[in-house]
Amino acid sequence: MSDKRPVFPGLEDQTTKDARAWHGGQAGDAENSRDAAPVLPVKKADGTLQYIPMDNAGNIPVTFDGAGVCKSASTDGTPVAGSNTKTSVCEISLTVAKTYRQLEWSVCNFRDTIYDIEVIDDPAGAATVVSAHTVLVGNGDLTDSGVLKCFEFDTTGLTSPVLRLSGKNLNAESDFRGTIAITEDTA
Repeated sequence: MSDKRPVFPGLEDQTTKDARAWHGGQAGDAENSRDAAPVLPVKKADGTLQYIPMDNAGNIPVTFDGAGVCKSASTDGTPVAGSNTKTSVCEISLTVAKTYRQLEWSVCNFRDTIYDIEVIDDPAGAATVVSAHTVLVGNGDLTDSGVLKCFEFDTTGLTSPVLRLSGKNLNAESDFRGTIAITEDTA
């Protein structure tokens, strides 16, 4: 009987259990032209192995935002009448026990105006402001838009949360126009 090569786990033929030579491959070689592992697996949180996903161009897909559903509300081209008292412009109904992040807004007005973007629990009952952001517009800056990537909150323990955009004219009444958006995590 002839001597057999020792078997190393990465070099074992899964069918015959014999040792096999591992020949190096170069980038661009056809998959079946070399006896080499085309990629290295990574271990997932559950302990299973997974190959690193790549697109046809050889790029690893990356997202910096994470998974989520964008929710938005706006005046949809129909302005809300201006007022010198705090007035609701638009709002988004939120889901209880979800995490929300990345607040986006776009507001405009022809007069000095304070816009409040607030997370409110139970707006029809004993309303409680959970979190807020304020935007000012006026002479020289009648339109404002932006993104707060670190504006994050959780609705666990709330009863009927909403994200509301409100406006208040400071020196003269002028119609309110605005849009708000927030990302609801899907995890």
